[in-house]
Amino acid sequence: MKNISTAFHELWSGFLNRSSLLPAPVSIPAFREGAVAVRDAQGKPAVPDFPYITYAIVRPDFMDFTIATANVWDKNTANPGMYDLIDDVFAQVAERIPHGGVVLDVGEDGMLWFLRSNPFFGYLSESEEGSTQTDPTISRGIVRYIVKNYVL
Repeated sequence: MKNISTAFHELWSGFLNRSSLLPAPVSIPAFREGAVAVRDAQGKPAVPDFPYITYAIVRPDFMDFTIATANVWDKNTANPGMYDLIDDVFAQVAERIPHGGVVLDVGEDGMLWFLRSNPFFGYLSESEEGSTQTDPTISRGIVRYIVKNYVL
C-alpha cells in the first residue's frame, strides 16, 4: 500500500542527469531531508556523490495547504557557479508538476495535490545546510511547491 513517504519519494525520484559527458542518462538519487543514507568507509555519515536531491515530507491538515521545498545539489569543479544540471532538472520538474499541478495518491489517507509555488525555482549560494563554510563548486537549486490535502 502506498503511503505518504512512498508518494513523496516517487515524486522526487527518477530525475535524470542528462549531461553530455555521460554515455547515457543516469538517475539522480533522491533522499528525504534528514535521511541522506550514505556512509563513508568507517561507517560515518557522509555526503552522497553529486548530484542528488533532498526533499521535505509535509502533510497539511485536511483541506489546507503548505509550501514545501526540494533541493537539487550539484558539484561542478570545472565551472564553479554553473547551473547546467540544475536548470535541466528544473525543466524535468516543470514537466512532472505542470501548471495545473499533479495529484498523488497516498492510499487510505487520501490524495495530495502538488502545485507550483511562486517563485517555483531558485538558486542558493550556500553549500550544505548547516555548514559554516561554503564551497564555490557546490551549486544548489531550490524548488518551492504547494501541497494541498484532500480525501476522496
